[in-house]
Amino acid sequence: MNFLNYLTLIASVASFGLGLLVITRGKRQPLFTSFFVFALIDALWSYTNFHFLVFQPSIMIFRSQYAFGGALLISAIIWTLYFTEPQKKSTKVKIISSLGLIFFIIPFINGYIIESVKPLGNGQYDFQTGLLFDYYSGILIALLVYLLYKLGSAFIHARGIKRMQLRYVLLGISIFSIITFAFGVILPLFDIKPVVAFDAQSSLIWVALTAYSIVAHQLFDIRVIIKKTVVYSGLLLFTLAIYSTIIFIFTSVFGGQDALNPTLLFENILAATLIAIGFEPIRRYLTNVTDKYLFKGDYDPQSVLAQLSQKLSGSLDIKEATQSLVTLVKTEMRLSHAAVVTFGEEESKIIVKQATQDGYLNPGILLLPPENLFLQHFAHSPETIVTDILKSMCEGGENSNPNLQLCHILLVDLEKLSIAVAIPIKVNDKAVGMFLVGEKLSGDAYTKNEIEFLQIVANQTANAIQKARFWEEDQLKSEFVSIASHELLTPTAAMKGYLSMILDDGMGEIDETARKYLTKVFQSSERLAHLVEDLLNVSRIESGRLKINKKEFSLVESVQKATEELSVNAKNKSLDLAFVAAPQALANVYADPDHIYRVLINLIGNSIKYTSQGWVRCFVTQQDTQHLLFTVCDSGLGIPQENLPHLFEKFYRADRKEIAGIQGTGLGLYISKKIIDLMGGQMWVESQVGKGTTFYFTLPIAGTEVAKQSEANTPHEVSALNTTGSTPVQQPAPAASAVVPSPTLHAKTN
Repeated sequence: MNFLNYLTLIASVASFGLGLLVITRGKRQPLFTSFFVFALIDALWSYTNFHFLVFQPSIMIFRSQYAFGGALLISAIIWTLYFTEPQKKSTKVKIISSLGLIFFIIPFINGYIIESVKPLGNGQYDFQTGLLFDYYSGILIALLVYLLYKLGSAFIHARGIKRMQLRYVLLGISIFSIITFAFGVILPLFDIKPVVAFDAQSSLIWVALTAYSIVAHQLFDIRVIIKKTVVYSGLLLFTLAIYSTIIFIFTSVFGGQDALNPTLLFENILAATLIAIGFEPIRRYLTNVTDKYLFKGDYDPQSVLAQLSQKLSGSLDIKEATQSLVTLVKTEMRLSHAAVVTFGEEESKIIVKQATQDGYLNPGILLLPPENLFLQHFAHSPETIVTDILKSMCEGGENSNPNLQLCHILLVDLEKLSIAVAIPIKVNDKAVGMFLVGEKLSGDAYTKNEIEFLQIVANQTANAIQKARFWEEDQLKSEFVSIASHELLTPTAAMKGYLSMILDDGMGEIDETARKYLTKVFQSSERLAHLVEDLLNVSRIESGRLKINKKEFSLVESVQKATEELSVNAKNKSLDLAFVAAPQALANVYADPDHIYRVLINLIGNSIKYTSQGWVRCFVTQQDTQHLLFTVCDSGLGIPQENLPHLFEKFYRADRKEIAGIQGTGLGLYISKKIIDLMGGQMWVESQVGKGTTFYFTLPIAGTEVAKQSEANTPHEVSALNTTGSTPVQQPAPAASAVVPSPTLHAKTN
């Protein structure tokens, strides 16, 4: 028994096994039952081929091959009807089944199809056709054409998984039909009558692909298997062809060879060399060919995700971000349409807050009403829905299943919206929207890898939506702060002005007790005015409305002026406040002098505020050829290391009992840091508890490249800044030329 006979037996057993696999998966549904009958007849037909060639050939076994072959075609038509037309076709199935019974019986009657069969030697046989053979063959060809027509028509109109299934059924039946009718029908019509089992062996391809088509739902991409099969089979054939050719040539030239003949070693080396040289080019060629036909609509997921990240990271508007997403995914994946629907909440009901789409002819269809079952179900049960899989579950469910009605209702909405896949957009396991995609323009189904890719896209969308919402909320808060601060500014200024006039001795005498209380009210109004001004500055910075007027000025003079202004505060606390001048003249800086003066007042004022005794020193030195360095150090409380990373955050105040009585808004350092950043400088702090604190900031020297770049990057009104308020505070120590002198070595200047 040769290899082909073994292959025929394998085809028989495999067909029966595949039929059992399908019937056990299908729970006796007509589609699965009809396939089992089809696979069983194919197994019997293959076995008759095997039996005829291996055991003593007989005319009955040979006639049974044609009998089972005709029945096989009829059973395939019946299965196709159930597959392409799910509605019950009982009358049509009964008629075709009766026809199949006739086609099974006729080959056994009086030699109408096959009269005789005789051996020719070398495993070959000849046979004499009967009177009805031509008509029998013609009808079988007509039935095959009808079968191909039904499958082809269904394939053209199918979409999604069914289209992919039909594609593989057509592929299998095409291979089978060409081989079967070539050897079993066409050649005998021309009186060429070899009896071979190629038709039975090729049926395994048809049955295998058909079995896959009705049991697989995105479990794997069959194209990958086909590609690998083609490539590896091609390489195997190439290797065998090269080796066989070399052996044939050497045998023909040198005759028979024994194992000790050196020519045998040479021909093996030559064959191995040619195989090694041609292996990689053949592999590349076969890979390119299979990619061209099997993966011609493919895209690079990593490239799409990179483009998507770039688009989403640059957008703070939800509508703009989601529009970029749906357009990119629709274009790259070649989809009919795509959409992102974001949720809101109204009276404890989920509503559609916003819908962005690309490809819908009627975008308004996405604005689902709150009572829509699909919307409410998806919002409260956020799981990925694949319409084709849901449809299979609905069709295969029992009528007694309580979820069956819900399944069909969801299907109605999915088909109404033309949704192939619906994926939740979740933030903290809560659905904030859904990502909807339509069918592929190619009609192919979504593979498992593509579903996972779409889920990654949905996760990126969730991050973009969350970021945009945070930004919107922060903008609303900033707008509220701005409006409230403007409204507070006028009455605060009025109170402060009237209190100042009342406390003026020129307005008349005031009782000492009343003066005491009025002074406290005046001080409170001053603090309120500072708070309002700080809030306004924060609002201006974050909304991009802080006006900047950069010009050349002397930082030394500004520091001298600030220390003079704050000297009264220092004297009230018996502190030694001094500005220590540099031994050499320093260049001017390029910045906004008014904003820098406010920064100086804030930093020096803080040093005074948090120093109970000792000294406060200010320095201006040259850090490098491009920058001047301002330093203010004190002998105050110092700041714990765990508080330093948060020092420049908005509204941050350390929770320490030592400073519980010291008032402040937690905005001064935040504003100062932002202003220095806008001027092209840097600000940082160093501190040690009990040994004081040192603040630094740098500014660009006028006329340098850094100053020119700072001017080029600064608009008349600054753009919106990062509003997180989190900025690094630890910086490298100043350059050697900017080392701060010890305050005890210099006399104070005021």
